[in-house]
Amino acid sequence: MSDETPFNSVLRFLGQRFAEERDRLGDIVSRALAELRAEHKTIVLDLSERVAAIRDGKDGAAGAQGERGDKGDQGDQGDQGDKGDKGEPGERGEQGPQGETGAPGPQGEKGDKGDPGDLGPPGHDGIDGQPGKDGKDGDTGERGDRGPSGEKGERGEQGPQGERGDPGPQGETGPRGLRGETGPQGPRGEKGERGEPGRFTPPADWKEGAVFHAGQLVYCDGSTWMARVDTASHPTGDDWTPIAMRGADAYTGKACGLYDPKAAYLELDRVAHDGSEWVARRDAPGPLPGDGWMLSARAGSRGKPGERGAQGPQGKPGIGVAGGFCAGYSLRLTRDDGSAVEIDLRPAFEAYDGERR
Repeated sequence: MSDETPFNSVLRFLGQRFAEERDRLGDIVSRALAELRAEHKTIVLDLSERVAAIRDGKDGAAGAQGERGDKGDQGDQGDQGDKGDKGEPGERGEQGPQGETGAPGPQGEKGDKGDPGDLGPPGHDGIDGQPGKDGKDGDTGERGDRGPSGEKGERGEQGPQGERGDPGPQGETGPRGLRGETGPQGPRGEKGERGEPGRFTPPADWKEGAVFHAGQLVYCDGSTWMARVDTASHPTGDDWTPIAMRGADAYTGKACGLYDPKAAYLELDRVAHDGSEWVARRDAPGPLPGDGWMLSARAGSRGKPGERGAQGPQGKPGIGVAGGFCAGYSLRLTRDDGSAVEIDLRPAFEAYDGERR
């Protein structure tokens, strides 16, 4: 049984890969150095030829004309020299007399043709040659053969790979069923005329003793009903189908007096505590003060006592409140003398709702 651990196997594998990579990089570096040496020799030979051509060859072509330098400062103007003396003109000679023109003589006779002269000595075959210039260097020798590369080290053996299992046979696909034929499409009917837009019949108010017909809508006690049959019964029986039922009235809270830690309070209930009014934020708001309560009205500081005024005349007997009740957002109070006072509470509720938001 081998004592080699997985860690040693990994180290051995990494060592083999490192050796292979080192040998590969060594071959690349050797080839690159050989190519650089050969290219170096070629460059040296090419430079030698160029130097020899420059030393023994003709003058090269004239270089491009350099840029014109900046114009120098203008020198100071020199002093004007003295004007020399003018020489005396020489005497003019006398003009001689013009000679007379003689008459032309007679034309002479044409002489006999002479014998051809002797042939002169032969000329030179060519122009004398000029002495030759210095000869150029000989041709460059051929490039030597590339030396053999060093031997590559042996590669370590690779471990055996496990056998792969044979794939299982693929199941056969059953034949696909035939698609049924599509039946012929029937003729399309003509488009009918557009009817008049429907109208909604508003529900009628339910009245005791009135007869309502099947399908008729009736409004009763805040809900809307539809008659299932011709009927005169109240819209809560089997002759009616509810269409829109009246929702439950929202709880607006109530004044609960002084705060009682043992009492159960609902959302929007109002209590008095330490001279201030508090409103419950939710059902079961917990102890006061706390997150479940919101301050609605804070008690003001006690003012300084004012001066006592003179006593006024005796007033009429007061009228007490015999009773009262709320109707919606109105408070109706009945006095002892039978008169009634109605107070609209809607502005107070709207102001309170605005403060909560």
